[in-house]
Amino acid sequence: MRAGRFGRLCLPGLVAAMLLVACGGGGTKQTAQATAVGPQATQIAAAASPTAAQESRTFTDDNGKTLTIPQPPKRVVALSPSVVEILYAIGAPPVARVSSAVYPEEAKSLPAVGSSYQPSIEQIAAQQPDLIIADQQIQRPDVIAELEKVAPVFAMRVLTVDDLLKGLRTAGRIMGKAEQGERAAQAIADKFAAVQAKLPAQRPTVFIMVGTADAFFAAKPTSFVGDVVQRLGARNLVTEGPDTAGFPGFTTYSLERLVQLDPDVILVATAAPPNAPRASQVLAANPAWANLRAVKSGRVYEIDPVTLVQSAGPRVAQQVDELARYLYPSVFAATTR
Repeated sequence: MRAGRFGRLCLPGLVAAMLLVACGGGGTKQTAQATAVGPQATQIAAAASPTAAQESRTFTDDNGKTLTIPQPPKRVVALSPSVVEILYAIGAPPVARVSSAVYPEEAKSLPAVGSSYQPSIEQIAAQQPDLIIADQQIQRPDVIAELEKVAPVFAMRVLTVDDLLKGLRTAGRIMGKAEQGERAAQAIADKFAAVQAKLPAQRPTVFIMVGTADAFFAAKPTSFVGDVVQRLGARNLVTEGPDTAGFPGFTTYSLERLVQLDPDVILVATAAPPNAPRASQVLAANPAWANLRAVKSGRVYEIDPVTLVQSAGPRVAQQVDELARYLYPSVFAATTR
């Protein structure tokens, strides 16, 4: 199968759980549950009026598929936390979500239609959607084919900051909220630009750890968190290595290899319940870890695994100032989110 941003990983449970949580779990295979109802739809029906015809618009999704959407949809089902957050950010909330989409708070009150990996066709059909927005890196083509029997499907990818900005703008145009989509995208772009304008000439080397003390990945620049850090000028020391289980932007790593890199800064996204010890705390007793330059200089920082790893989306803007302070403490004063 094609593993997406939150693909299945043959690693200890907590690590896999962290990377799967955004798609609401993830069984041993990806299927669309139940049998689809209704004829296959590739176009939202236009109202029989000149006004409707004038409003017709054509969009190309991240699978390269062209979709004609004559009018702003009224009943959208969103199939990943990223898509849910994008829709709320532009003021066009969906009518249903996947079970793991729990932000913003009001999203929790929406009907859940299964997980991103196993969306329930029956539950989606019950919502009578006029558009389904899928996650291009999570829902496979065969699942999308089943979804298209219920309603038109637009596949959206959020693997980089550029993807996010594009997604906000595109969703805004689709939903008749072009101005809101542009504002939301521009606010994020402006946040990065404000930090980039102050970056010093000397940039730190960085290692981005995702997982637990016993089993972790290195996030490459091609991951969402890696892209964010790269935009802030830091030099990621891990740029190569096979994607683990087809998981884009992450490669399995070890403490022994990390010791060889000896970065200036270590950013840690721990895969554990909120009240459990952080990976950096567990590793503190390990002599090899204790001898790292970043550890000795107090430059190991736990970062938010939700907004930077699990649910790439508009909330990344909340993390920019904090990450800049971690990377350039002499330039950026402590700020609140």
